[in-house]
Amino acid sequence: MIRKLVGWALGNRLSVILGSLALLVLAGFATTRMPLDVFPEFAPPQVVIQTEAPGFPAEDVERLVTLPLESSLLGTAKVAEVRSESSVGLSKVTVVFEWGTDIWDANQLVQKRLQLVRGDLPEGVQAPEPMPVTSAISWLHKFALVGSSADKGPEARSAAAGNDPQANLAGSVAHAHEEGGHGGDGGGDHEHDHGQAEGEDGHQHGTAEAGQGSAGQTDRPGGVSGFPAKELRTLADWELRFRLLGRDGVASVVSQGGDRKQYQMLIDPQRLAQLQVPMQDVMAAVGQANALRPGAFLYPSSQQEYTVSADALVSDPEDIGAVPVTMRDGVPVTLGDLGSTELGAAIKRGEARVNGEPAVVSTVSKQYGADTLGTDRRVMETLRDFEPALPEGTGLIDTTFSQASYIEDALGNMGTAVWQALLIVMLVLLGFLLRWTPSLIAFVAVPLSILTALVVLWLFGVSINTLVLGGLTIAVGELVDDAVITVENIFRRLRENRGREEPAPAARVVLDATVEVRSPVVYATFIVALVFVPVFFLVGIENRIFSPLATAYILSLLASLAVAVTLTPVLAYLFLARRDRALTGDMGWTIRTLDRGYVRILGGCLRLPHLVLGVVVLLVVAAIAVIPNLGRSFLPAFHEGNIVIAATQPPGTSLQENLRTGDAIQRVLRERHPEIATVTHRAGRSRLDEDAMPVNFSEFDIRLKEGAENSPALMASLRETMADFPGLTVNVGQFIEHRMYELLTGVQSQVVVDFYGPDLQRLEDLAARARDRLDDVSGVVDLRTSQLLQVPGLRVEVDREAASRYGLRPAQVARSVEASLNGLRVSRVFEGSRSFDLLLRFQESARDSLEDLRELPLEAAGGGLVPLGEVADLKVGDEPFFIRHQDGMRRATVSWNVQERDLNSVINDAQTKLAGLDMPAGYSMEISGGYEGQQRATQRLVWAGILVLLLVFVMLLQALKNVRLAGLVMLNLPLALIGGVVALMATGITLNVSSLIGFVALFGIATRNGLLLIARYQSLMEEGVTDPDELTRLGARERMGPILMTAATTALAVLPLVLGSPVGKEMEQPLAWVLIGGLVTSTLLNLVVVPTWFYLIARRNLNRLRPKGRALET
Repeated sequence: MIRKLVGWALGNRLSVILGSLALLVLAGFATTRMPLDVFPEFAPPQVVIQTEAPGFPAEDVERLVTLPLESSLLGTAKVAEVRSESSVGLSKVTVVFEWGTDIWDANQLVQKRLQLVRGDLPEGVQAPEPMPVTSAISWLHKFALVGSSADKGPEARSAAAGNDPQANLAGSVAHAHEEGGHGGDGGGDHEHDHGQAEGEDGHQHGTAEAGQGSAGQTDRPGGVSGFPAKELRTLADWELRFRLLGRDGVASVVSQGGDRKQYQMLIDPQRLAQLQVPMQDVMAAVGQANALRPGAFLYPSSQQEYTVSADALVSDPEDIGAVPVTMRDGVPVTLGDLGSTELGAAIKRGEARVNGEPAVVSTVSKQYGADTLGTDRRVMETLRDFEPALPEGTGLIDTTFSQASYIEDALGNMGTAVWQALLIVMLVLLGFLLRWTPSLIAFVAVPLSILTALVVLWLFGVSINTLVLGGLTIAVGELVDDAVITVENIFRRLRENRGREEPAPAARVVLDATVEVRSPVVYATFIVALVFVPVFFLVGIENRIFSPLATAYILSLLASLAVAVTLTPVLAYLFLARRDRALTGDMGWTIRTLDRGYVRILGGCLRLPHLVLGVVVLLVVAAIAVIPNLGRSFLPAFHEGNIVIAATQPPGTSLQENLRTGDAIQRVLRERHPEIATVTHRAGRSRLDEDAMPVNFSEFDIRLKEGAENSPALMASLRETMADFPGLTVNVGQFIEHRMYELLTGVQSQVVVDFYGPDLQRLEDLAARARDRLDDVSGVVDLRTSQLLQVPGLRVEVDREAASRYGLRPAQVARSVEASLNGLRVSRVFEGSRSFDLLLRFQESARDSLEDLRELPLEAAGGGLVPLGEVADLKVGDEPFFIRHQDGMRRATVSWNVQERDLNSVINDAQTKLAGLDMPAGYSMEISGGYEGQQRATQRLVWAGILVLLLVFVMLLQALKNVRLAGLVMLNLPLALIGGVVALMATGITLNVSSLIGFVALFGIATRNGLLLIARYQSLMEEGVTDPDELTRLGARERMGPILMTAATTALAVLPLVLGSPVGKEMEQPLAWVLIGGLVTSTLLNLVVVPTWFYLIARRNLNRLRPKGRALET
């Protein structure tokens, strides 16, 4: 078959060349259209559902909302796990599907299940809303709107261009607030956009900080120009957000910060009591204050038609105050008589700052599968286009967080590594071949093979990412080997043919020379490809990350094999066979120089074979003994330019206190760390935010200045800075790293200890005891527990018997309490195309008074008023703050990150500390996170590796037809192990998924070199060489050059991966170091140990080494 293929190529040379050129054009087209990203999509399909339950305590949210949702969703087809979080006023359920499930099918399955459960949710709970389908990393870009002086507004965006960010905020607004309350924050997406900026937002629990953003306040002056905080938020919600949602690739835009504009009817409870007006009547009147109804059609004549509508829409707050509620002595009592109507701001459950100054921070998330760089560029274009339209007194900071900068740096570094590898390969070829023509013929195979692999990846919808580029870079040394072997043999045979009396036709010589070396090379190439198969046995995140690397590597190898039997012989025929001048001179000076030293070394080894083998055995044993002492981890550390600090204050901390602490943290961070460009603080949450958290939670996004390195030392220094703020639990990390670990466990930490059981108090006690035991474990940082603590709460318990005496239904009482404190969104007020909530609730001064609430007037069935305190008990007590579930079970967690030690060592110490923890009956403990991933990956690679080694042995038997020789080839594996282990020890790199895959690649290359050497021995035996000493020396010397060339090109080609900036090379660096170290030992020992062992066997009985059947042709 190979002979026919080579013969066809030589007979159709023009077609082969034109086909290769067409492939180059197609590759150019494909690469410009492939999505660009730093990593492939590494998350399992998952759907997040948020349900607003305004004012409900966490335990009620769990019982009434979360559990019904979980019960329905756990029975969904292909669901792997269901995680949930229940907090005050919010239920968040994450449904994780099995790998391979189509994300859109998963979303549809969840939607159907939600339809079944919606009717079972209690009144006051809003409809469950699935979040937009986004990518694994989700957050694409963050920007901020700030108030600024009229003459400096345009400069605000220059933060991204390298100017002083603090100067850009010089005229920012004096104070801006954010809500997750009525209407929540400006969340939105393509699926959930109903023509209004906030969607159908829910009311939030009216805690102490609620009044900070409530109606009754006036617009606070914004900076020098006095731009109102409410208008800043409206600008983000109604202008920028809709422009961005219209851009391709954008899934959602969620805003946090500023004041969300709201029309409010604020009732004075004392006026209710004075005028004897029940709260039920007020609720009815406000609900009827704003209306627009159709009136069908009017026909003034038979030829004309009018569309009729009844317009009773509110256009001004005073319109609401004029609405009558009831009559007293023939005089109407209006809403204005019972309180005030104002243009206020919604209750706050979140806020935002940039460098300590108030801001509206918007987070742009990208759609699943969208091109990250392309989408980010479109976002930046939109922001730049919008900037001239900014009102006077506002400014735009166009980047407070961006994936694009990291991706550009990462892909730029990897792209540089690829072309540096190509340059190194060309130099190695010239160094060994010493002639331009054969070197260029061999070199052409490398870029063509790489581009062919990219075309195939494009056809399958794979993105260009650092793992794909890493796989191609690692393969570069192997890609040139097929062509080099072919070109070198063709060159030698053509020169021999030219010296004959009757030379054969050049085409026949090229054909025979190509086929002559194909069989062992084909087997060797397929073996190298086969050893990468264990990578596809990985599961979870590790599979999604590393399988593109293995795929790119295998595809490029197979492409190089195709090029070696088509284009390479064609070019050799055109530029070598038909040009006598190309065959003059010497192509072996470098090989001869190396050969002189090799002959002496090999001769010494053959004189003392047992000593050589004894030393090698000792080295292998030593390497194996060192392996258990190598540190272990899951994935290498990243070097992003975006650092994230998650800080949680004690439960019950108000939003305002959280902001005060956050302002101090931002100031100290920038004072102590000059490499920081901007610090963006997001406190609490915004509606439809994937990371919805309570008001005591803060997240600080830190952007470093250009050129600043995100090093372990900087991370440690940031932890030291945060330690100066007592009472905080802190998690310092990087955005992508946090996201990866969150996908594993639902917690943004490397290691998570899970406790499962029915009672929250016991779970809290177990977590606290575990935390105390782990506090002094070396290497543990950012140690924290899930906050199941009890916090003060007020519960209004309706006395059913007392309510019945007054003819009051329990639901009526509960709704009146809701309207008084949390407020009721009774309608929407339109301003042109914009719409804002119309809210009813008590005035701010009355919402903080227990006595005022007790005196809330309710209308009895027979007329007259009864205070709330007569029909309900108001009890102050402790309630759970935050409740986590895993597959329906209550869950408490203790989590931490690892610093200055390897993951496994820390886990071993932690397990020892936790071993004595007394677990009550019905409770269990598990360790998950990066440790679980590392254990799983190691086990799968080991078992899959054993299977593949057996298959490799079968292929060697098929190739060599001799068990002893197949076993001799396998001896290269422990020889390669020595150098790989030494490389890890010397660099301090742990045994992680990347370094394990490095050993996989190393074993393949070592096996390839061994096979080509042994195949040459068989060929010489068939040619009649029978003296063991001559056979051993001759075969080793003939294969020394190709083996050294393969090792040199492979090892030197991966050097760019370990040199220079590590950004983008994090996943490949451990792999590259293993390759470099292993190739050094496996190559040198392969040229010494394998011939020595072969010599010992051949000296005893040469016939035992002959093939049992038809051997390879070489």
